[in-house]
Parts: sequence; structure tokens; C-alpha cells
Amino acid sequence: MYFYTRGHDFTFIHANSQFPETANLVKSYCDSFDFIFIDGDHSYEGVRRDFELYKSMLSPRGYIAFHDIDPNHVFKDGPGGQVYKFWKDINYGSKTEIICTKSTASYSMGQFTEHYGGIGLWKP
Repeated sequence: MYFYTRGHDFTFIHANSQFPETANLVKSYCDSFDFIFIDGDHSYEGVRRDFELYKSMLSPRGYIAFHDIDPNHVFKDGPGGQVYKFWKDINYGSKTEIICTKSTASYSMGQFTEHYGGIGLWKP
């Protein structure tokens, strides 16, 4: 699911991000974004596909954010997927990682209070 803005108008698109038709539809609403957040299919191929389909829509000042890039994610290779592997394999552009090694928040992932998620910011 995607929300795109044009001025003050919002467009809701309910579609699979993995399809080129969806990317083309998104581009028809707006061809340049300052921020793209990838947090859908957490498989290696799924995150790679989203990255390849949407990175050309990034504005010159824009960033792509990836969720679950922490290589020590308690749910990696399961619900947390393999985003961390794809993140490691991006070998160009600049990369910034935001990873909390221990949460002090009132929310935890079941019994886990350490290493769940992480955000990676990528800029070409």
C-alpha cells in the first residue's frame, strides 16, 4: 500500500509494489520523491526488487530508508527477513545506520527487548 502526495492531495494505491505496473502507476502521480521507505516484502529478492523499481524516482536530495537492516535482528531470516543481507550488499552511495541495541521503551517484541529492526538510510 502506498500514499503519495501532490500538493495537498493524497492518492491511495492498493497494489503489489513488486509489479512494474505499480511502479509505473506511482511514477504517473509523481516521478520524484524526497523520501522512499521500503518495508514490505522482507525477502532478499523482495527488498532488492523494490529498491530497483523505485530508486530511479528518488530526487537528487532524497533518501531511501530500509527497515530491519540490523544484522543482529532477533527475527532475521524469519519475520524480520533478509533485509540486512541486501543492505550489506549495497556497495555504492552513502549509507547511514540507526540501530538500537537495547530498547527502554514500554513496547517490546514479545520476550525480546534487544535488536529488533534498525533503519538504514541510503543516498546515491
